[in-house]
Amino acid sequence: MSQSDDEKASKIAITEDSDNTNEKKEIKYTEKTIDYVRKYPELVCFILAIILIAGMAKMANDELGPLKPSEINLAEMEEYEERKVKVKATVSDAYRPSSGVWIVDITDDSINGTRLLFSNSLNFIPKTGDIIEASGEVSRYNGELEIISQANDVKMISRWGENNITIGDIANEPNYYEGKTVIINTYVKSNPTFSYGKVSFTVGETYHNVRVEVNETDFRELYGDPVLIIGDHINLVGILKFDTYWFSYEIILEDETHKLEIII
Repeated sequence: MSQSDDEKASKIAITEDSDNTNEKKEIKYTEKTIDYVRKYPELVCFILAIILIAGMAKMANDELGPLKPSEINLAEMEEYEERKVKVKATVSDAYRPSSGVWIVDITDDSINGTRLLFSNSLNFIPKTGDIIEASGEVSRYNGELEIISQANDVKMISRWGENNITIGDIANEPNYYEGKTVIINTYVKSNPTFSYGKVSFTVGETYHNVRVEVNETDFRELYGDPVLIIGDHINLVGILKFDTYWFSYEIILEDETHKLEIII
């Protein structure tokens, strides 16, 4: 046998020895793994469960996208019914019935009108003109689209202005406005009545009404003799007071700074 043949034979022998060594190591590692599984079955199952959950989460994330609310405008709500969304909107009105939940009318530039935001509670009192961010599930109630949310999912972005309030703002926080001059755009809800030198009528919106009172003489001298009918859109400036006789709040027009204008 030549030297070259001896070298080849030597290399083959080394390769076989190496393969045998690797096989022995693999067998040894396999035996150790089996022993470990037998010794710590709960821990192994726990680790495998974590790996499985992480894999499923990654598959869901790849297939459905990040598990977070879709940011939409209010015009897109119908496309996201029964899905979770996030919206940025302006408060148009707010109502809190005796049950303690909040019903908030919200709007944005994408719609003419409002949508409903329904929340079991809120961490602040919403006012007309507030800009808020809300996350929740789009639902439909009596044919109307609404967003069902929770207190911690509704955040204040920017606050309202004193010159932009509604009857609902007064109803939600009357103690804050009592004794102050308020400026309101609202609607006539009852025809004026003349009694004992006073003119009174009711104004309000969807959820709330408030009585307005002015001296008949002042009414004719300061404001002329406007013909108010139910449904008139008016701009009203007056002071909010609590009437102990009627046991309710009312807006009083009593000096030259107060006014009543019909908005055409």
